[in-house]
Formats: sequence, structure tokens, C-alpha cells
Amino acid sequence: MPDVPHIVVTGGNGYIGSRLAFLLRARGARVTVFSRSEGGWALGRSVPVDAFNGIDAIVHLAHQWTGQGPVETDINVVGTRQLLDAARRAGVRRFVFASSVAARPDALNRYGRIKHAIERTLSGPNEITARVGMVYGGRSASQWGTLLRLSQLPVLPMLEPKKAVQPIHLDDLCEGLIQLVLRPSLTRTVYGLCVAQPTTLDAVLRVIARIKHGSNLWIFPIPARLALMLVDVIACIPGLPRVDRERILGIMGLPTVDSAADLRELGIEPRSLDVGLALDARERRRRLLVESRILLAAVVGAAPPGGSMRRYVHAIERFGDGHAIDLPFFAAYAPTWLAAYEPIRCSSKPLVRRLALAVRVATASPIGAKHCYCYAERGILAAVLSLGLVAVREALLLPLRLMLGRIR
Repeated sequence: MPDVPHIVVTGGNGYIGSRLAFLLRARGARVTVFSRSEGGWALGRSVPVDAFNGIDAIVHLAHQWTGQGPVETDINVVGTRQLLDAARRAGVRRFVFASSVAARPDALNRYGRIKHAIERTLSGPNEITARVGMVYGGRSASQWGTLLRLSQLPVLPMLEPKKAVQPIHLDDLCEGLIQLVLRPSLTRTVYGLCVAQPTTLDAVLRVIARIKHGSNLWIFPIPARLALMLVDVIACIPGLPRVDRERILGIMGLPTVDSAADLRELGIEPRSLDVGLALDARERRRRLLVESRILLAAVVGAAPPGGSMRRYVHAIERFGDGHAIDLPFFAAYAPTWLAAYEPIRCSSKPLVRRLALAVRVATASPIGAKHCYCYAERGILAAVLSLGLVAVREALLLPLRLMLGRIR
């Protein structure tokens, strides 16, 4: 690989792909993302003739869940074959396909059967299969999102709760994929990316419920037909967490693989489930505290008290999605300038909703109330002048807010 390798990540906006692209760029690699939104190539489209000129490696993560018909003619199988042929013609040095430990011809779910069919198309020494275990951590999406929703339920009927599974944290998985891409040589073409020591599915869900939701999860086994029927019933009841039938079949059908030698070769030591979830929880709360400090300072005009920051975080964790939003780079240094960045007439925008929450939290504290309800104490003339200055500032900021609203 050159000093600055150029790597293509298909499905680069997805759950794994977005994190992988971020970590590759942090290593100094040049990354091109292929997805339906980014362009370049996507499953179901023809591969552009010059798509892989100058490309050193491809990590193929893209998967289309809506495919139907025979597995051999599925959009994922046909699309990957086209992608692989184009990579071979362009002389791409390495092709890494993100498969699954569930990949086998008799897998319970279609996903596992499709992954197995794709694996059979890889034949060259630098065409690598990564059999991925149960991925957890990061944002709520994909199979991890299903696990989070299941662990929210107070009581969970489950088929085969003692099913052996091999979880792996999202960042550990990405590190494994990075090693498969960047290492000069590899000793085999199939690698297992999952913890070597299996655990049980019910143990995984109970740990998630305890650390992520602060609750106890009651699990009791039920027959397979009843389990899938309940999934269908839940999907019809408004307000209940949605559970994907295909993903449930995938979880229940996961086999175990011997990944110890693969992990040693790649230098990967996957963190335990407890450690991985605890790190995720601490990082999530840290980012929320940073967000609370910035937005409350933007509202109050001064450093907010710790109590207000904690109330803000508690409100997001209890009534929101529990995650921090992306703020502009200058917000940490000049919070008051968020007034120039706040969208106009877009109450659904995350920043607008979070600023509204910050106002409510700030006004509930003595310092915030003194700032927000200060006009009466100054007298009528001073209050009118202060409000006039606010109006002038808003008028001056309006063109900037309109311009930023168009480019965001």
C-alpha cells in the first residue's frame, strides 16, 4: 500500500461504513464513499468504467435489504459480482467483503444465504472475506438498533435465549477491517471478526438493558412460531418499538466461529461487552455535557451552572434520543454566535429543538431567570432600549441565517 492509500468504502453512510470511513481518514487514508446518496456506485447500478482508477483497496459493506427472488439473482449477489469484476479490471490491490458469521447455504434468514452466495464469488488471494459477529455500540442502527429496542421491553419472550453469540464492538470491528485493508500481506482469505469466547443472547440483552437503559430485563423462552407471531403483532401496535423479523431470524440463527487465530494475526483484542457499552455510555454523556454547556451559555450569555447542565442532559436522556447533535466548530469558542447559525422557521431541526430545551432549563435556574427576565428590573426605558438592541441584532443576523440555512 502507498503512504496515503486511496480506499473506497461502499455503503459508507451506513452504520458500519460511516464509522469506518471516519477512522480510516483519521489514519491519514484518502477515502471515497460509495452510496445511493453520495453517488459513484450503488447496488442495482452499473459500475462506472473509471470508478476504480487509482484505487488501492475496496471495503464492500453495502447491502440492499429489499431484495426478492432466488438468492443467485438477488441484487446484492449480482451487484457485488459486477463490483468485483470492475475491481479486478482496474487492478485494485485488495478487496475486503464484509460478510457475516451467519453466512451459510442453509441460514435461517435470507441475509445469511445471500452473504454465503457472495463469498463464493471471491477467489483471488487478495479478495478477503471478513465474517462479522454481532456488532454493537455507536449510533442506534442496523442489528444494534434491534438489540436496543428489544432490551427496552420490560418483558421479552424469546426463541432460544441461550443461543451462543459472539458480539464485537463497532470500533473493534472497524479496526479489524482497517487491518485487513492496510496490512501488506495476509495469511488467509477468510477472517472471523468477533470475540473468540461466545456468550449467550439473553446475557447480551440483559447487559444492554442494565447499562444502556438502567433496567432489568425479564426473558422467557417461547416456541419459534409464537416468537415470530409476536413480532408481527408488535409491528401492528402504534407506540411499541418496531422489531425487524429478518433481523430476529438472523440473531437466532447465528452460528459460532473460531476467531482466536484471526484476531491474534490482526493484533485485535476485542473489548468485553460490559467495557464496550460502558465506554459508549460515558462518551455519550460527555458529549451531551459539552452540548449543554454550549447551548446554555448561548442562552444565558455566561458559563452555566452545573445543575442546569445536568438537568439538560437528563431531559435529553429521558425524553429525547439520548445523543448529542452536531454543532458548528465555532460553537465551543463563541456560543453566542449560534444565533447566526440557528435555522429560521424550522422547528423540526435538532438545533432549534435543543435551543428551546436550553431556554426552558435556563429559565428554571436563578441565573438563567435573572438573564431572561431582567427587563422589569431596569425600568421601562432601559427595557425598551434593550429590546430594541435585540431587534437590531436579529435584523442584522437575518441575511447570514438565511445564507447558512441554504447551505446546511
